Amino acid sequence: MATINFCPPLIYDEIRPNISLGVLSLAAVARNCGHQAHIRDINAICADPGQLREIENFAGYLLSDHPDIIGFSTVCNSYPAAIRMAIACKRLRPDVYALMGGPQASATAEETLRAYDEIDGIMVGECETALKSFLNEFEHGRNWGNVPNLVWRNCLQLIRNQQAPLVENLDSLPLPAYDLSPFSIADTGGIPIEAGRGCPHRCSYCSTSRFWNGRIRMKSAHKLLEQIKALSAEYKPNKVAFVSDNFTGSPDFCLEFCRAVKAGGVKFKWSASACVDALNSNLTGKMAEAGCQHLYVGIDTNTAKVYKIIGKRMLDQAFVIKNMANANKAGIECTASFIVGFPGENLSDIRETLKLLLDVMFTGDRINIAQLHILTPNSGTPIAQNNIHRLEFDGFPPEPVCRLSKKDEAMIRSHPDVFTSFYTIRNDELSKAFLLSLCLIIIHMQNFPDTTLLLWRQERMRFLDLLLSQAEHLENDNTNWFMQNKAETIAMIYKFLQQRILPQLDNSKKMRKLLRHEYIINSTAVRLEFEGALRSKSYGERKRGVL
Repeated sequence: MATINFCPPLIYDEIRPNISLGVLSLAAVARNCGHQAHIRDINAICADPGQLREIENFAGYLLSDHPDIIGFSTVCNSYPAAIRMAIACKRLRPDVYALMGGPQASATAEETLRAYDEIDGIMVGECETALKSFLNEFEHGRNWGNVPNLVWRNCLQLIRNQQAPLVENLDSLPLPAYDLSPFSIADTGGIPIEAGRGCPHRCSYCSTSRFWNGRIRMKSAHKLLEQIKALSAEYKPNKVAFVSDNFTGSPDFCLEFCRAVKAGGVKFKWSASACVDALNSNLTGKMAEAGCQHLYVGIDTNTAKVYKIIGKRMLDQAFVIKNMANANKAGIECTASFIVGFPGENLSDIRETLKLLLDVMFTGDRINIAQLHILTPNSGTPIAQNNIHRLEFDGFPPEPVCRLSKKDEAMIRSHPDVFTSFYTIRNDELSKAFLLSLCLIIIHMQNFPDTTLLLWRQERMRFLDLLLSQAEHLENDNTNWFMQNKAETIAMIYKFLQQRILPQLDNSKKMRKLLRHEYIINSTAVRLEFEGALRSKSYGERKRGVL
């Protein structure tokens, strides 16, 4: 019997507890094969994000229970930290097997193994079938050539084994090992349940299609309801978060699921991901009746130029707003995701995208959430391959919440083929600092929803120009706003609205009063949220016997 410790990816968030469903699924596979599985989640025990700069200090924690194998789940933003953790573990325990998997390691398997001798093997793509074989070989002979999906070293030669077929019937997978999660369901506010894998679209910037071999597979409605009933009885969550790259990617499945919920008399609140073009009034009405309260919707852009780069057909702005309104009228709140920083994109394109973003935020009587991301040229994606000679690293992380240490920066500069996602496609008109500043403003401006709503509806393009002007101001500011905590950043946005926008508007007295009221509410909310996060981390520590 082997002991395997799974390490979920760092999420670089000082507040939000996170249940890593993929890791729990693999832990269940290992346990069902008769092995000992543990979750060692640094997110659950690290109360100060500054500690993540010296991530090696957590190696002892990852090696607790003397594991034979440490399995690192990886994503692009925290890949340097994952590799540093693996190196630190190997230095303390040279005999432990350092295994990596997940989207980032899968996309850069050979490159990672060439660069870092401490990584013993990388399991690419879907791993449930491969992990069974790996654990069997680990105990009996260690003939790594027999393990599907494994990329490994045979002396100095790198070997990529044949891929195992994808699991055709997702219903056959074991229930994830929720009991091993370091976070309580009460602290996370809900329970994630995998609904499907894959997406029908092949966006040029997205690694999803490659990771799942261009397939979309969904669990049966019957199986989902069975798992919901079982988990609700045990954990009593207040909502269910369906994990799927695109829950509405198969509208027939979505309607079938909604009918099954209604027929079964099961009542629960849930959220999922969706394509904006699928959100007609019939589908959104059925989803709302079945308990859907929130959808994560990828919109991306508002220009034909960028749609062509992405490889998707252009969606009319009025059509997008109408479909978002369909969801809102049905009682479903949405988070709309947009991306900037595409090759050839200019300030005029950014303005068009921001116009749609703000219109989507304030569709109808409901305020939606908007996310603005910088294009990440993920390794192996068409957009990265087509612009390989235009990639540059300027020291900024791919997202405002991502934290890079000097060690991370050195790794990224030394191995651009491993850390492509930290690079930017060179744009002579738009700097990475400007785009990050804009993302930061959009993220935290939403902490003042009523003020922002009034500004957009009364001032529109003037307000938009002021937002862009503030992003340029932050771009040239010596203060590193990207490393501030949430309270400090909200204070910065408050100061921006109070001192740089409202004085330029007529009759701003009402807005000033409203802005101050929202700032007080935010300050209190951040404090309570942080205290809740500390309680959650304390729970994780008690569960592991750290306290």
